[in-house]
Amino acid sequence: MKKRFTNKRDEIHKILERCQILHMGLQDESGYFIQPVSYGFIDRNEEITLFFCSKKEGRKMEVFKYEPEVSILIDRLCGYRIDDRHYTPCFESLRAIGRVQEVSGKEKEQALFALLEHCGFQKEEIEFDHILSDPSLGFYKIDLRDVVTKKVL
Repeated sequence: MKKRFTNKRDEIHKILERCQILHMGLQDESGYFIQPVSYGFIDRNEEITLFFCSKKEGRKMEVFKYEPEVSILIDRLCGYRIDDRHYTPCFESLRAIGRVQEVSGKEKEQALFALLEHCGFQKEEIEFDHILSDPSLGFYKIDLRDVVTKKVL
């Protein structure tokens, strides 16, 4: 059974909570590529924001300088449905677009804690001061637009 949901907040949250990897579709002079990253998220003022952490160098960082708009996909395989003739993959997914922006100050701390929580850590379990002060690491956000979720059960 295929279901499509558009901007249903509860469905969006369930997918964001159950999935683990954010895939960003990017393009540079060498062509298209997919960049996977772990993520955290918050929902504030009816806007969903994803956060990720990355070294401040590399191919994706070069792309963000001249084209910060990204297409994203978050998904997970839930198993397979088997009937007389078919094996159907069951999955849930969220796709959207957004603009990558580096965060600083309190928002940088918020990004780290959202990442830690989503990855299953409590902030009390991690020494995070050195992470926040590392000049080679950047924390980034993507405010989601045009969110579409899909579920095949």
